[in-house]
Amino acid sequence: MPISLKNLNPAVRFNYDEDGDEWVELRLVSSEKMDEFRKSIGIKPKQKFIVNSLTKRMESVHDIDIPEDKMVDFNDLILDYQIAGWNLAEPDGDEIPCILANKKLLMFGEPAFAAWVNARLNKLQGKISDIENEEIKN
Repeated sequence: MPISLKNLNPAVRFNYDEDGDEWVELRLVSSEKMDEFRKSIGIKPKQKFIVNSLTKRMESVHDIDIPEDKMVDFNDLILDYQIAGWNLAEPDGDEIPCILANKKLLMFGEPAFAAWVNARLNKLQGKISDIENEEIKN
């Protein structure tokens, strides 16, 4: 996959049907984007100090605690970002707009669609894991 500094995390298109007429574009959420989402809804990391069991020294760690009242907003931001676009249609041919309300409706109301999306996101995550494992070997 080519690297583009203008689009560091491009969406990947997956065909939803055999013909390729219907498709869904998915992407993983980078840690930078997660930080952006947290800041946008007012979540701040808490700094804690723990003892490193290997070095026996105190280390600073950041803990993210998302209050329940902000969890829905946080999850909405992630879902809206992960499903970057689609070309899906109703059985009668009407196009299904790729908006957050429809993304939530399909992800929470249609188990087969949710499983399909999650399997593709896991596939993307697996590719990253393969790259990380390759780096460890080298």
